[in-house]
Amino acid sequence: MDTNTNVQPKKRSTMQTLALVFMILGTVGIGWMLVPLAWCIPMTVSYAKKTKNGEHVGVGFKVASLILVSMLGGIFMLVAKD
Repeated sequence: MDTNTNVQPKKRSTMQTLALVFMILGTVGIGWMLVPLAWCIPMTVSYAKKTKNGEHVGVGFKVASLILVSMLGGIFMLVAKD
């Protein structure tokens, strides 16, 4: 039985929203190559879930996103306050 039915999602900051948009654009832009999608899609979905739930996003994840998914998305992630 789930007792957390009244948990309200946290509103994303502007920087978090920009980071998510650029991560999605990076994933779509690299979509013609199948192998990179193996990490782009999970990283983008994970970031979207973490920011929606107000969870902390580690610096390692942010740097990996900067290198592997989207440079602008990663920069916005690093600048955004958690």
